[in-house]
Amino acid sequence: MFDSTPPTSLDDLRSRVGLVIGDMHARIASASADDLAAGAQEVEIVAACERIRHMLDAVQLEAIAELDARRRSTHPPVDQVDPVAVDRAARAVERSVRAEVSMARRVSSGAAQHSHELARALVDHPRTRELLADGIISTPVAAAVCRESAALPSVDRRRLDAALGDFLPELTVRQAGAEARRLALALDPHGAEARAERARAGRSVGLRRDADAMATLRVYGPADEVVAAWRRLTRQALSDQASGAADGRTHRQITCDRALRVLRHGDHEACGDTTGAASTPPSAEIGLLMRPEVLFGQEDTPAVLEDYGPIPAGLARRIAAEAASRDLAWVRRLFTTPGGERLTSIDSRRRTFPAAIARLIRAADDTCLRPACDCGVRDIDHVHAHARGGTSTADNGDGLCQTDNLLKEMRGWGVSATVDAGSGTVDRVTWRTPTGHSYTGHRSRPGGVRGPEAVVSRTPSRSTTDEVVKARPTHAHRQPVSVAEQQLRHLIGRLRQ
Repeated sequence: MFDSTPPTSLDDLRSRVGLVIGDMHARIASASADDLAAGAQEVEIVAACERIRHMLDAVQLEAIAELDARRRSTHPPVDQVDPVAVDRAARAVERSVRAEVSMARRVSSGAAQHSHELARALVDHPRTRELLADGIISTPVAAAVCRESAALPSVDRRRLDAALGDFLPELTVRQAGAEARRLALALDPHGAEARAERARAGRSVGLRRDADAMATLRVYGPADEVVAAWRRLTRQALSDQASGAADGRTHRQITCDRALRVLRHGDHEACGDTTGAASTPPSAEIGLLMRPEVLFGQEDTPAVLEDYGPIPAGLARRIAAEAASRDLAWVRRLFTTPGGERLTSIDSRRRTFPAAIARLIRAADDTCLRPACDCGVRDIDHVHAHARGGTSTADNGDGLCQTDNLLKEMRGWGVSATVDAGSGTVDRVTWRTPTGHSYTGHRSRPGGVRGPEAVVSRTPSRSTTDEVVKARPTHAHRQPVSVAEQQLRHLIGRLRQ
């Protein structure tokens, strides 16, 4: 079934689990009395159990894949010329395997289907499968990679897996999914743009009834529009808190109240206008992070939509052009250096210096910089505390969620930074816990990029897509400029006057 079967047999699993337990005992024996008193032994047990659980997941998924292969090999032969018969036979095998997995695991049919799909997808992700078998990554991380690469052909899935594998151990579930999506966009930019267009046809609103007289309203729509709406609600909630209009409500409660008032009564009441007259709502600003070559149509390198993640280059150009031509929203473009290693500027004329620094840090740190945290950045914090002489500059700032910004000040916790000698900016941040354990988070490149570079020349041939995750091209061939790109150039020229 597998081209390079990882050592996940039951006999080998027993010895590998023994090594993990032995390493756990060694770590406990070397811990200081103070750390043990603070709970170091319990933390080591938690970590060892987690790694063993990942190993067991790998064995289970391999068994499901083997079961699928055996069931297919024993299924009655069908006429391979008849696509309907082939499809019917494949579906019959899937139903059979999933039903048996459901009963063996004592889980729902949906959960069994997820396991079956992941087991089959890992066949084309040997490096990801190997890391899971070693207990180095979790099943959700492996699932995120497989989900984002599902639309690619087998050969491209294997190419993505090989390029991303070495980066996976340091990535959270959200980060792994974003990196896999970025590489998938680079490997198939035109297909990704077409899928994005088709997906927009499925936009919808759904209602879920919850307990305690509560309900959930789900909006599924184009990422740029949903992100713009979310950022506007968030900004208005922060404004209410700052002006004293919160009335004891939390940020989340204010956001919910405003959203429901807009939907029930119209925008004027949500903005505080009780006269019923139409009012001009504050502009909804979105951020697009891209290379200049992408904006002007010379490359199809994936762009990044702030608060969402990687999107196709063609979609990013269209968002920018539509927003500019229809004056619906401010689109703030963040540009990178030619090497793509750091942000150079924000092309906004309405900013102050501290706000610009905060925007640069948020663009670099898409998620909280505490290791293993997947929350979005809420606070811009001083790595070296301001009270101890730390400066409010980009090289001394990192993005944290609100909870972790408070956590780092609690007793027993400590945070230190390592500055990259070349760029002079913070490269790694190490957190030390009350039990003496240390965890290091590596800062991403602009747009949350934590994997290999992926630069795509416009209209790539098959040979160029083979290299998108290996090397950066030195020159981009100029392509004909579209009407939308002409409008963009004209608009930028006016803004610079």
